Amino acid sequence: MQIRWSLFVFPDIKDVAPTDDPAVVRIFYEGRRAYPNVWRVELLQAGFDVPALEASGSSGAPIAAPLSCSPDVSSMPASEANGNR
Repeated sequence: MQIRWSLFVFPDIKDVAPTDDPAVVRIFYEGRRAYPNVWRVELLQAGFDVPALEASGSSGAPIAAPLSCSPDVSSMPASEANGNR
């Protein structure tokens, strides 16, 4: 819930939902591009422990990384401790 409200400062984010992995959330956004680095900075400033992101591949799509995204959805790792999830 805390991650959800931290990310709702961005008008393009429509929803944040849990996944089967308690260290990952799914981010639903509107628009052609995701901004995972911007979202990561916001979460870091809010006190969450979010791993660094890897560079994207030549296609522009993120490669295996702690944060991946698609035109409709992206998943972002979150730390596991209460208050940091």
